[in-house]
Amino acid sequence: MVGGKLRMLVAGGLLVAAFPVLIGCGERANGGEPRPVATEDPGLSEAEARVRCIKADRERLQAELRANGGWRGWYEKLDPFCKDMLELVKAARKEDKEAKVVSGKGGQLAPLEGLLRQCADLRSLGQTDGAAAKDWSSVTTTVDLSNQLWGKGIDLIVVPIPAKFELLPEEFSDSVPESTATTLVRHRYMLALLEQDVEVIDIFPALAAAKAQGEAVYLATDSHWTDQAMRIAAGLIAERIERYEAVRDHARVDYKTEEVVYRYRSPLLKGFLTPEEQEAFPLVEDPALRIIDITGEPYDAANHPYSPVLLFGDSYMMTKRPGSTFAAHLA
Repeated sequence: MVGGKLRMLVAGGLLVAAFPVLIGCGERANGGEPRPVATEDPGLSEAEARVRCIKADRERLQAELRANGGWRGWYEKLDPFCKDMLELVKAARKEDKEAKVVSGKGGQLAPLEGLLRQCADLRSLGQTDGAAAKDWSSVTTTVDLSNQLWGKGIDLIVVPIPAKFELLPEEFSDSVPESTATTLVRHRYMLALLEQDVEVIDIFPALAAAKAQGEAVYLATDSHWTDQAMRIAAGLIAERIERYEAVRDHARVDYKTEEVVYRYRSPLLKGFLTPEEQEAFPLVEDPALRIIDITGEPYDAANHPYSPVLLFGDSYMMTKRPGSTFAAHLA
């Protein structure tokens, strides 16, 4: 909170996980003004910068959609990939009819129901030429939340996190189409929001580039991202919200960092397997940077109640790693 006014909020939980950032613009802190209309004038105000970002991202995603042949054409390219994932699920259930986890070719684990849900969404988008997204509660709820917050002078920025199969499709299929991203579902979700003036940040290109350079972006035996991937996302969000005066004027702190390795039982396995079955898998090896506060203790967002950024989210916030949470890296 800043001067009693909410400035910014980051939250998660849509699709695989998502982080919305809520920002209260100083220009309209009391709310009530109509949303600005997208314009070619770049402008310098916070509201105009927001509109420019929405317009640019919407046009980029629309261009990618056209390049993939529309929703139906994109799905047709991904159909062999989707069928491979379903075969992987079928094989897992043949081996164990109670199977809850699927193992990729390189040992990457993913929740079985998650792959089934994504395949179902891919199919419905292809069959309806993208229209199925109109009925997604994740879209209608987010748009409604954004409109309510806008009336209170708060901006919402949604940052969907790519699923493991989007960043590591080769783990789950031998039919990954060349030069065609497997991101159709998340792409449709983002475009549906942008078309209704909800701002998004697409972190997939940056994470895909990191993966191409040999960086690990997902933990092998868990369904969560790596510390490196989280730091990349935090950097992109920090760059975007620099447009806000409340962020620029907030006192900077020279945090120190230290390298650590967290070792723990995979939350994915703990959620689906018995303790005895979990023993068949090694502990998660999770190398990370730990942010050290000026007190000498690991950074804890609870000790910074006057920060201009307020975060809310799900397990992708990585709150059980002291000093290596999403909030710590964004700080």
